[in-house]
Amino acid sequence: MDYHYTMKPSTGFPNTLRNALNTLLAGLLTTVALAFSAGAGAGTASDAQFLAAREAFRNGNGARVNSALAALEGNDLQPWVAYYALRLRLDEPGVDGAINDFLSRQAGSYPAEKLRADWLKSMGKRHQWGDFRREWPLLAQPDAELTCYAWQERLSRDDPTVYDEALRAWYSSEDLPESCDPVTDALVTEKRLKLDDVWERVRRLLELGRGRSAHDAARYLPDAQIPDAKTIDGIAAQPARYLDKLPAGAESSRKSRELSLYALVRIARDDVDEAARRWQRIAPRFSDTEQAYLWGQLAWQAARRHMPEAV
Repeated sequence: MDYHYTMKPSTGFPNTLRNALNTLLAGLLTTVALAFSAGAGAGTASDAQFLAAREAFRNGNGARVNSALAALEGNDLQPWVAYYALRLRLDEPGVDGAINDFLSRQAGSYPAEKLRADWLKSMGKRHQWGDFRREWPLLAQPDAELTCYAWQERLSRDDPTVYDEALRAWYSSEDLPESCDPVTDALVTEKRLKLDDVWERVRRLLELGRGRSAHDAARYLPDAQIPDAKTIDGIAAQPARYLDKLPAGAESSRKSRELSLYALVRIARDDVDEAARRWQRIAPRFSDTEQAYLWGQLAWQAARRHMPEAV
């Protein structure tokens, strides 16, 4: 029985919901195949072989996977075990022929799609852009990591259209995998990513409560402006305490102003009036753009609570 995977290629930066659905789909297909195998009389021996192969794959035991592969010859679950065996050999010299043979025999199936994605990631890590360019169009559903490798490949050919696509990913709230770092570095080098762009992403991630991701984005700020992770975590836990301990004149620093805005946004989640009172005392020390941002945040929180002040 063949289980084919025919989702259309992504036209933009993949989102986490799509990736979660793909993972769920893979699990469901495996479960259905396992149930069918047992119901069709394959028996518990085949099921045990498959489960043992999956465990061996997780432990990196290629010999045990190959043993199960031979035992499951002709079984509906054999393509998955073949995937496990090849996945463990991705970085071996001379494995390309075996991978291409599997992709040809299992064309359109989820194991083939998954192996091609893993293979492409291996190529991307090693900067094998010629091979990557050949296989990339054949992948049905790339994730964020692979999208960034594809951008790296295009940058290797001096394709300037990458920058606009990468900027859209930067402005999103999606986490950017490590494979995006060289692309983001290129945005900085080409002066396509400005200081305000970095702070905009940091703000958005902080609003969403994703302090670790915000700190990762802040790496592209000048050293003096990078907030440390401990401070971000402290503001998330006790925003009022952070504001109360600010020294006089702290607002002269962009970093201090941004962290103060974050603290006020955190306070507003629980008490909009308290955040507004605190904000009115210090607002004149902030730029017009910063004031507009914080007033907008307060208005949004008030609207969520159906407060008359929001009208």
